[in-house]
Amino acid sequence: MKSESTNRPRDLAAETIENHIIDEGLKPGDRLPSERDMCDKWGFNRATLHSAIRRLVEEGVLVSRVGSGTFVASPRPVIKLQGAISFIESVRAMGYEPEARVIYAIVTEADSHVSKKLSVPMGTKVFSLCRTRYIDGTPASIETTFIRAQGCPGIEAHDFGEESFYQVLREQYGIALVHGRERLSVTTVDETEAENLDIAEGEPAFYQSAVMTDESGTPVEYFKSTVLPQRLSFFSERHWSQTPGEGATVNV
Repeated sequence: MKSESTNRPRDLAAETIENHIIDEGLKPGDRLPSERDMCDKWGFNRATLHSAIRRLVEEGVLVSRVGSGTFVASPRPVIKLQGAISFIESVRAMGYEPEARVIYAIVTEADSHVSKKLSVPMGTKVFSLCRTRYIDGTPASIETTFIRAQGCPGIEAHDFGEESFYQVLREQYGIALVHGRERLSVTTVDETEAENLDIAEGEPAFYQSAVMTDESGTPVEYFKSTVLPQRLSFFSERHWSQTPGEGATVNV
């Protein structure tokens, strides 16, 4: 209860800032008043307001520039969880330019974790692809994927900085990914991720993982991503199978 009550002033300050943006019709790139002016106007103390601004920066609503102030951020590309639209399609649909840079693309042996995800014995040959994803030249996520190497000879020779991974699977190897089960949680970036994403070690991030299967339900791909919330966001749809409150099932 203590943490909940502690967060309420910050949340109120964040809501006040968001309402100000709407009421004033501020657009991406427009500057907010100084923190001192906002404190005087709305009666918040400096620490509370600073915490609220930090939260809105992490959520991608605002962007802070040292020595310049705080500005309304441009909308982030949105990825639908369990959707059929790829990263590239989602980013381009928002008017941004996606890019991928390969960190490594190798055939290796499945460790205990990957073997469980793909339902293969430890030591099975798997293709591992690690890429940094960019949006308009700014790093947004690091994605690592694993698939069974059997049935995909020579896949490591493809340039997945330029080629679509799923298109290669489908068109060259006849592999179609049909179903998937995704998980989304919160993490912090480690030293290697921080270097590739051009942020400080320990910054908060989304952690997304999924196992994708073919029509028969056989696991084909396991992937994991570290995603910066200030550069990319997710959404899901909620459907009620019957009237809420009467034993309804919610699909999220």
